[in-house]
Amino acid sequence: MELVDFCGLLGMNGEAGAACRAYAWEADAVQEAYRLLYGRPARFFHRLSAGTQVPQRSLALYVQFAQMLWPVYRQWGIPKEIYLDTFSDIALWEREYFEAHGAHGLTETEWLAHHVRMEIFRLGSLQFQPQKEPLEEVWKSAGIDGTEMVLNVHIPKGADLDTGVRQSYVRALDFWGCGSAVLLCESWLLSPQLGELLPQKSRIRSFAKEFSVIAVEESSRQAEERIFGAVKADPRDYPENGTSLQLAARRHLITGGSLPAGFGWQKIVKP
Repeated sequence: MELVDFCGLLGMNGEAGAACRAYAWEADAVQEAYRLLYGRPARFFHRLSAGTQVPQRSLALYVQFAQMLWPVYRQWGIPKEIYLDTFSDIALWEREYFEAHGAHGLTETEWLAHHVRMEIFRLGSLQFQPQKEPLEEVWKSAGIDGTEMVLNVHIPKGADLDTGVRQSYVRALDFWGCGSAVLLCESWLLSPQLGELLPQKSRIRSFAKEFSVIAVEESSRQAEERIFGAVKADPRDYPENGTSLQLAARRHLITGGSLPAGFGWQKIVKP
């Protein structure tokens, strides 16, 4: 399939696809870069950041990585829907870059490296990533005995936090073939203070209350970035009009409040 057409499958527009074609890497260079990403990631990112037009070259390379991985997904028996949903994250971050810079490119290369290393999969509304390293404090808090499947949960922008959440949990259990799993989530959505600003029927609040929050990251400004689109040094600089959440968050921050990211866990069981 032509690179431009493949970009369309991921959800990118024609201009973004044309940019990928213009900055496409030679096939041998793509293979070499992929081997380096797996074997020596620090060197890969160092090389990727060198030279000019880095966001454009990065966009083309990651799209080519995704295209190259379809035979692997097929060999593993992973449906095409999951494959395209997973790599649609490239299109999401490309749009973020375009909105910020007015040009087509990609800068979230370290995050998307998890996708091209097949460590993260999007299953419905949410993304899941097996937790490789033991987190003893979390294990003790959650009562995990070391045999439980542990998955990190990531929430893509625009995810359906209503019925889609439960459906994603079931799909995750089916995907890894287990009857239960412990989910870990670190996100601004789990900020304890945020819950106080949202109405009782808020989908964000409903999602967050399913997790037992065991830690917060006070220095995180992710909530402000997601709520307002950019972080301001003085909360008075945030717009005085906007959504009810924006207005509530602005008042909360002006009066000395904070919106730290929360880290929590929950156990899910297959129905």
